[in-house]
Amino acid sequence: MDEQKIINYQDKQKLVFHNNNPVASEIKALGDKLIESNRFYDAIEFYEKAGFKEGLEKIKTIIIDEGDLFLLKFYAKKTK
Repeated sequence: MDEQKIINYQDKQKLVFHNNNPVASEIKALGDKLIESNRFYDAIEFYEKAGFKEGLEKIKTIIIDEGDLFLLKFYAKKTK
């Protein structure tokens, strides 16, 4: 899947960090697409913004299975 077709950096910043009234279903759907493209850092931020706990747990399982310590630390920081 072409990463540019999912979301670019500027649009991500607008949706995740500068949008006071996000549409959770839209953000969750983008998070799903990001997982499919193995963009886990971005997906964590989207799911955290949407309050989608099931998606965060799915990512946590993937992180543990892959043994990615840096991603696990990022996950832990975002889900405190």
